[in-house]
Amino acid sequence: MTSKLSGNRGEWSELYALCILLGEGKLHHADTDLSVNESQHVEILSVLRKESNDRELEYRIEKEGGVIEVYLNGRLHRTVPQSEFRDTASTMLEILRGRKGRAFSIPELDTFIDAIGITKLKPSDKDKPDITVQIFDPRTAAEFTMNYSIKSFLGSSPSLVNASALTYFYYELVGFDENAYVQVSSLPRREVKKRVLLCNKLASDIRYAHLSKEAETFHNNLLQVHPYAESTLGYMLLNSNFVRGKRSRDILAKLTADNPMHYESPNLYEVAYRDYLWAAFFGMVPSTPWFGRDSVDGYLLIDKNGRALSYLVVKKNSFSDHLLDASHFDTPSTDPKRATCDTGFVFEKNGKYYLTLCLQIKYANRINRSKDASFHYAVTALPREEDDSILPSCGEEPEIAESSSRFTIIG
Repeated sequence: MTSKLSGNRGEWSELYALCILLGEGKLHHADTDLSVNESQHVEILSVLRKESNDRELEYRIEKEGGVIEVYLNGRLHRTVPQSEFRDTASTMLEILRGRKGRAFSIPELDTFIDAIGITKLKPSDKDKPDITVQIFDPRTAAEFTMNYSIKSFLGSSPSLVNASALTYFYYELVGFDENAYVQVSSLPRREVKKRVLLCNKLASDIRYAHLSKEAETFHNNLLQVHPYAESTLGYMLLNSNFVRGKRSRDILAKLTADNPMHYESPNLYEVAYRDYLWAAFFGMVPSTPWFGRDSVDGYLLIDKNGRALSYLVVKKNSFSDHLLDASHFDTPSTDPKRATCDTGFVFEKNGKYYLTLCLQIKYANRINRSKDASFHYAVTALPREEDDSILPSCGEEPEIAESSSRFTIIG
């Protein structure tokens, strides 16, 4: 029998979230570092899932009978034992941990999925919350309705931002000549940092120019995030080659001190980068238009152990502190078979020389603030489904931002 539903881990995780909430009947809050706060939880009264404008499912927990009442468009559809939601969540957790591939089916869940009225894994309207939960707070004896966006860590990629042909950044090498080009080109392609350091030595200045012409969606997404997000990312990426450990907070400190864009308020770099990390963590990718999700009340986080945690939007500032501390830049592969192979590549166009770098940011769930230590503990996050078949291209002659700053090595 062919299963009628197919999706990636992120899409299946939305069904998992539904099952774990209804099966356990409670939801714990997450601390700033995304660890579970055992002392704070709310009780689940019901879960609302709107699949389309004409199909709305509501799941009400009846504690006395130990059942979940399933309502379809306001009418009782079926009654399902609460234990079946717990058992299904346990089954799904094992499957999602071990299953690979961008899209897959789980035929063994078809009977249960039919019983609870599910016809699609993910609601079609991207501007709506993934799930709406009616909760009871035992501390205040109050009931609330919360709109959540779901973020799952059930996956295999440790990247916060995956490198792809859509994350190429280009830089003008001011004062570069053919002799300098020959010197840099003589270095092995895999020696990206050495190439960048030599460019820094031979050029009178390195100025961020533009993204690849294929990255129009990424460019527009960055404008949605913050007007200065693109240039800030560009200079963060460049400076990551001059800061030991490549930790975001250390790179940001250097960038703010150098102020290559000559902002009157250098704090703009931090504001823009924090906003970008927030957007990237909660689903913004270079290949898909981004419209923001701050209209929701909070984020339902599925941690790597399968626990559902509530994180409220009102904690955005404290969580962005965590992202800043827990993220670091990484150098993507220069394997000729990979779409990221041109990172560190220098080329000439219209009499000017340019450096190519590819963005990749990783996230760690344990923060190590030691200056001499690198991040070793990566949280598993959903793999970004980027199109790595696009060949990078410089496109038309870039508009060069006015800048004049030399870069020094920190650490």
